[in-house]
Amino acid sequence: MVAPEDLPDESSVAAAALLVVEVASPTTRDLDWDRKLPANAQADVEWYWIVDRDAPTIFERGGDGVYVARQRIASGHQAETTGPVTILLDPGRLAR
Repeated sequence: MVAPEDLPDESSVAAAALLVVEVASPTTRDLDWDRKLPANAQADVEWYWIVDRDAPTIFERGGDGVYVARQRIASGHQAETTGPVTILLDPGRLAR
């Protein structure tokens, strides 16, 4: 989880996360997509990544409170991520 930088006192203030990254597994796929995705949107998490080894998907919370897929990085391709944290991601290397 990545918290916003502008918290007045990080030790005592609860705030919505700026980014939550979910590392998916085949046994939790339905939970990640069907329950956690809408739950994080409802909790005002601005960015939500579901990282699986086939194709990580990066979502941004829209003005209507629903996530919009902003980027999907297919296995076999390398790309810089969109959003508040930029990393060079190669899904094919995640499975190694």
